Amino acid sequence: MALVYCKECGREVSDKAKFCPQCGFTFKIKGRGFAITSMVLGIIACTYSVPLMFRTLSLMVDTFVVFRKETAEAMAFLSGFMLIVAALSLVFGIVSASIGCKLKKRTAGITLGAVSCAVCIACIILNIITLSGMN
Repeated sequence: MALVYCKECGREVSDKAKFCPQCGFTFKIKGRGFAITSMVLGIIACTYSVPLMFRTLSLMVDTFVVFRKETAEAMAFLSGFMLIVAALSLVFGIVSASIGCKLKKRTAGITLGAVSCAVCIACIILNIITLSGMN
């Protein structure tokens, strides 16, 4: 544990402190914005990519559904868009980690981003397989 000086009162404070115990000055947490952005983007990506995967699988398995080429193309496009959102979540989480952010939101963002990336890539592959089987 290292000691730093409070910018407000000049007293020595632990570098892990969130605020100065003497004057109440609040210290900024490094990478906080990146960590929160990572978590929010990860939540958005998971919220949309996981149901998209179930929809893709149900359309592939269900032989009674009339599967149109436009539907597969639209689902592949949505999967690609969600892949971009998931990748951004992963990037923001990694940036916050490299800055030294110790928030749990960073880990949540990286995890959600990685899961969403995998799901979106699987959706894209399954839609490509479906489209190639239609021709």
